[in-house]
Amino acid sequence: GFVFEEYLPMWAFADPKPGGTVDLGELQLHAGVAVTGRVVGPDGHPIQNAHVDGGTRRYTTPTDAAGQFTVDVSPENAQLAIRAEGHACSWCDIEDPAHAKPLEVRMTPGALVRATVRDGAGVALSSGYVWFRSANPSTGSVRSHGDYEGIDRDGHLVARVAPGRWDVSVEIDDKTTEIGIWTLAEGEPETLRALLYP
Repeated sequence: GFVFEEYLPMWAFADPKPGGTVDLGELQLHAGVAVTGRVVGPDGHPIQNAHVDGGTRRYTTPTDAAGQFTVDVSPENAQLAIRAEGHACSWCDIEDPAHAKPLEVRMTPGALVRATVRDGAGVALSSGYVWFRSANPSTGSVRSHGDYEGIDRDGHLVARVAPGRWDVSVEIDDKTTEIGIWTLAEGEPETLRALLYP
């Protein structure tokens, strides 16, 4: 990864061999466009330390005590992902970042999903991720809305997920298994779902 002030983060992928060298060629960095906004809860009060992702989950911008943030995004169409403890992930599509007005993002608790992930023999898995990808009809978003949560060493998962239809899958060691379509409602009570990973 390459990170320089006033430029968007950039990643170049390679498969180096022990003792060898890799030529990445010419890499071009791009200046970002600053987008500002404010993150609030369902009651309208600001949320401090919400994490605003302007295109990569590796680097996020925290909100201040007033819930405000400034984040650099691509000058073309961009998408923000906002995450805050106790709330479902929220997404904002920005078609023209250079002329975007300050945003106000209102977070919601969403549905609380509790799950146990087991293999075909019924043994709880101790690593991996459960992905939630939008199964709603396309809304013309820049990228598909979705999020993932890690599985703890006891095979448990706790996630806050926005209401809607979600295509759920489990990813372990770069292998993905589809679980199915879940429909979740706002304020849905805790739900225990046993996921079986073949």
